[in-house]
Amino acid sequence: MKTKKLVTAALFAAIVCVATLAIRIPSGLSGGYVNMGDAGVLLSAYLLGPLHGGLAGGLGSCLADIAAGYASFAIPTLVIKFWVAFVGGLLFAKGIKAKSWIAIAIYGIIAECIMIGGYFLVEIWLSGSVFAAAAGIVGNITQAVFGVVVSTAIYKFLCGKKAVMNFFK
Repeated sequence: MKTKKLVTAALFAAIVCVATLAIRIPSGLSGGYVNMGDAGVLLSAYLLGPLHGGLAGGLGSCLADIAAGYASFAIPTLVIKFWVAFVGGLLFAKGIKAKSWIAIAIYGIIAECIMIGGYFLVEIWLSGSVFAAAAGIVGNITQAVFGVVVSTAIYKFLCGKKAVMNFFK
């Protein structure tokens, strides 16, 4: 079982990386972009749990930053996305048994606040300016909303697929 979980986490890291790189929509003044990566980060948290989901989300996002030419963000991204997935997975694991779409969306919103705040702090550190860092907030909120909506929809779809859900037990 440990090997299966590790391999599945590695596959999710690859999925997160590809999802981050596949669709990139520029998001304002910060030079960042909106992508499908956060949906993969949250989905990995819900399906793999806090630790393995965190590792998959953090590593996959970190690799995407390196591949996309944002190496200065790679380590902060590793840490931020790990914590997004860890908190999202923890809330999900400790949450209500019914796993309603509203509850899942709330877990994602709470977790994505880490991403918004984390990148704000990183932007302050890299640019030396609160005002420059503030330019990325709207793009990060857009990224968070997109990630929460898509991950919630995909998770609820997968709930109807018994074989898929049994795989992740």
